[in-house]
Amino acid sequence: MQVQRSTHAGDMPVRLHHIVVDAHDLPALARFWTQALGWKVLSERENEIVIGTDENASAGMCFMPVTAFSRWGRAG
Repeated sequence: MQVQRSTHAGDMPVRLHHIVVDAHDLPALARFWTQALGWKVLSERENEIVIGTDENASAGMCFMPVTAFSRWGRAG
């Protein structure tokens, strides 16, 4: 059986680094997800909190503040 490759990415490898989540209350949402997933806070700055299993994990979650929001989604 031969596997067909997507022409969109070509032969370029793809790697997921973080899932970014917009949040109004970064510490509360990060705290919830660390408890729910059993992860820990890896980095905490004023406008960014990153959680994951450890510093060498292949992927984590990054919480960032919502800058503008409308009734139908993010404002441009």
